[in-house]
Amino acid sequence: MGAVRDQAAAFGRGSSRERFRLREAGKGFEAMASPVEVEGGRVGVVILLFEEPPDETLRSLRRELLEPLDDLTQCLVAFSSQTGERRSEKYRIMIAEALRSIERIRKWSEQVATELGGHRD
Repeated sequence: MGAVRDQAAAFGRGSSRERFRLREAGKGFEAMASPVEVEGGRVGVVILLFEEPPDETLRSLRRELLEPLDDLTQCLVAFSSQTGERRSEKYRIMIAEALRSIERIRKWSEQVATELGGHRD
């Protein structure tokens, strides 16, 4: 549960109450964490976990997948445009295949959204 340790460390640096999501043993949780203070000093953290319903867990996972896919796409497109025709055919093919793979993942992500009732975040 690395996310829980990260939250506890953030509170040690002065953060206040915070909400976050985490996954443990294949289950999704929404969490709310709040520091515990005694006489002005922080001594710990209270974390409340709420298990997400299965389709909300899948929606959350889908959202978490889409952001890095967008980042990868932007990176590959930028790399392709910056190097122009100077790179070899081998690398042009590799970039094109990577972009097609990203689009296949997006397609399946859309299918998951459809199966969950059409919610496309």
